[in-house]
Amino acid sequence: MRTTTKSLANALRVLNTRMLAAASFAFLLFAFGQSKAQEKPELDFLLGTWHIPQMNLYETWEMAENGEGYSGKAVARLSEGERLFETFEVHRVDGQWVYTVQVQGQEAVDFDITEWSDGRVVFENPEHDLPSRITYTIDPGGSNVRLEGSEGDEQIEYNYDYIPESGAAADAMEASNTYAHISIGTEDLAANVAFYKKLGFKMLAQDNAPWPWVLLSDGAVNVQLNMDGMTYFGVSVFGQKAARKRAEQAKAAGAIPMMELSSPAPNTIFVDPDSIFGLGFIAFDIPHAMPKKGNEGKLGAFGEIAIPVTHYDSAKAWYGMVGYKSTGDNTVPYPWGIVSDGAINLGLHQSTHFDKPALTYFSSNAPERIEALQAEGVEVQNAIPGAGNGPIQNGVATSPDGWPVFIFQGDF
Repeated sequence: MRTTTKSLANALRVLNTRMLAAASFAFLLFAFGQSKAQEKPELDFLLGTWHIPQMNLYETWEMAENGEGYSGKAVARLSEGERLFETFEVHRVDGQWVYTVQVQGQEAVDFDITEWSDGRVVFENPEHDLPSRITYTIDPGGSNVRLEGSEGDEQIEYNYDYIPESGAAADAMEASNTYAHISIGTEDLAANVAFYKKLGFKMLAQDNAPWPWVLLSDGAVNVQLNMDGMTYFGVSVFGQKAARKRAEQAKAAGAIPMMELSSPAPNTIFVDPDSIFGLGFIAFDIPHAMPKKGNEGKLGAFGEIAIPVTHYDSAKAWYGMVGYKSTGDNTVPYPWGIVSDGAINLGLHQSTHFDKPALTYFSSNAPERIEALQAEGVEVQNAIPGAGNGPIQNGVATSPDGWPVFIFQGDF
């Protein structure tokens, strides 16, 4: 549940390399349909700040100082301030209007305007590998951009969201920028990485400072493994403003932090009443995106982190204090219910059928998925006591550190 500026810096270096390959994420639109490149583009509607959720970057557009054209920058907003990634401008070059982007530490790259119409503009530089072609599509509430390689077979697509200056809309945008992943303290990083890879997870980032860690995703949920000398299972919530606000609201509601750190970033850690699940609010923006809701991984759709609790009602009250709202109560086959903060669902189960938090997946063909895992050498046991022999309908795989992963038949 802890991370560091060094770890973040490594992720940002990876992102910077990707941004060099992508070369630019600027917005351009011409108001009068396709015309000659020497006609000045009218882009006043782009003035302000835009957010790229997939990378947690922010682009700000301004009028050029000379009153002609536009200039701007793309930054990551970190706890210690802004980190500049690129600058860009729309200006005249030898009588032609061009878009020029310069990634930090790299040479500037120019793109020619090849076509445009209402809500669409295309820039091309055939001598640049990726992108050689940039297509922007604009609408009143946001933007979409597609970057294509020189052969047209490589494509990257991003969405842009407008950031209101203040008020309720800004608060809503702030909340939508919150990122969360599951954090697991492990004693054997290599063995656990290999285990999760067999379950369909792929590596997103890694570092050895201040301790070895790896961030993985199966397309349905992100998991970070930390070999930091501790054993734990929980959720880390990131956001320069949103996480800080969540922590303050939890304390105001009566939740008592187990730990509060100020360096390398404000980090407030809470532990549940049963002392088996942790929740960390870390006040900086992280350059990764959460998988889209509804995505399926190799095990199916991610439903919840199933958490065994001693007393359902008291557990639900505690999770309410730290920002998880109940979606309803159930009494069969035991007291249980789902609580959610809108990012990750937690299932509270007053049950003795399991004793550790568990990633829980659902699908309509769980037996086939389980059989495929077993064929690949993953040990899967029956998750339902007394289910009998035959193909496993509801299974559980266990990580080398002993954390269960449930694979259930049915819908969440």
